[in-house]
Amino acid sequence: MKLTMHGYKEETIKKYEMSMGDLILTICQGLITARKTDIEIRMVDCFSGGVSRWAGINGLLTHDWPADWRVTVFQASVMHDNKENVDYLKVIFSDDIEML
Repeated sequence: MKLTMHGYKEETIKKYEMSMGDLILTICQGLITARKTDIEIRMVDCFSGGVSRWAGINGLLTHDWPADWRVTVFQASVMHDNKENVDYLKVIFSDDIEML
């Protein structure tokens, strides 16, 4: 079935497989470089739908993460919440990529 004739378009999704330790390090290095260490970090698990909120890199680093936990990262981007008028970092990841 071709969905393009109904106005849908095909997109390619990039995925990056890494350990949770590497993801946390990458997030922290990026935020330190951008001088946004106090920005809220929202970790979104795309399969469970859970959202974890962290108060900057201090909150993220002090959590007891399993460093060798293998995850797949789909996107990390700075977003703006108009309701609360704050910026935050949104990281979309999954730990169960085999289901795709």
